[in-house]
Amino acid sequence: MTDRSAAGGGRPRVEVRGLEKAYGTFKALDDIHLDVGEGEFVVLLGPSGCGKTTLLRCVAGLETPGRGEIRLGGETVFSSTDGTYRPPERRNLSMVFQSYALWPHMTVAGNVAYPLENRGVARPEIARRVTDVLRMVGLDHRGDAYPGQLSGGQQQRVSLARAIVTDAGLVLFDEPLSNLDAKVRENLRGELLALQRQIGFAAVYVTHDQTEAMALADRVVVMERGRIAQIGTPRAIYDRPATRYVAGFVGSQNEIEGRVVEARGDALVVETAAGPVLAAANPDGARPGDAVHLLFRPEHAAFAEAGAANVFPVRLERTQFLGTHVEHTVRLGPVPVTVRGPADVDPTGPLHLRVPPERAFVFAREGA
Repeated sequence: MTDRSAAGGGRPRVEVRGLEKAYGTFKALDDIHLDVGEGEFVVLLGPSGCGKTTLLRCVAGLETPGRGEIRLGGETVFSSTDGTYRPPERRNLSMVFQSYALWPHMTVAGNVAYPLENRGVARPEIARRVTDVLRMVGLDHRGDAYPGQLSGGQQQRVSLARAIVTDAGLVLFDEPLSNLDAKVRENLRGELLALQRQIGFAAVYVTHDQTEAMALADRVVVMERGRIAQIGTPRAIYDRPATRYVAGFVGSQNEIEGRVVEARGDALVVETAAGPVLAAANPDGARPGDAVHLLFRPEHAAFAEAGAANVFPVRLERTQFLGTHVEHTVRLGPVPVTVRGPADVDPTGPLHLRVPPERAFVFAREGA
């Protein structure tokens, strides 16, 4: 997937500068800076309470920040400096909610037409647009049906059709697929991404589901306690996490405590309970003497022959078949470690595990 970031030329569709929002003494957003480019799909990712939905609602105009500035399409819609506040209906955006938010007494076509009727669009133009977008979402045969006659996936398609029918150029998504079962959610992800590519609207999408974020995003914004922890392409976030929090939240990690005992070129030697480990990824700039966490992903470790660098004897404890892969739990010294690898591991023979230095991350251990 290409990274069509806001820096790729032209004015960003969304510009957020120094945004802050507090509820009493709780700071939900703390100095947020973010650009979203025209036609870019940006996903706000993080656990409950991290500020992602609050940020989305501030952009939509459903929440009023305490400080900062928001520009949409180059026009200021909120500024704490000069008191500018433009209400949601004047922000030229659409929003898709988790709850579908469809009018139960209106047909599918009526729900999709509603925002156009509110804007005073001529009836022939409304009919043309509604027909076009219902065809795009595969519901052109259900225009006369009512929401209660549709499945959850179909209702969410109606909600999406209503969002894109206005040609707003910016669509905000607040966990729109979380109420659907896994297979429907996976199918709708693909359809949503295809529609976004076809139409070219900018998208800001909130989710706590890292798989969803990786599948949809041009860039992922990982949020932590009201701040942005890291922004990058899905691959950059996964392969080069900037903090221990990001490394732990995005994907699975093995973690071992240790202390840096030597700098060896650009790599560090970390003394752990399992022995010395060579680690080449050092985002925190750790130095000899520092207490650290050493992290590596289950799929990056591999069973290997004894004698090579960063190869350690391990004891197999458990093997689980999980459909797409097999997970082995082994003991690396006193530490339990997860490995994703081949199913044909001999539990009776000696086993050794290699941790690639370039895949071993070192992060500072606070309070040590």
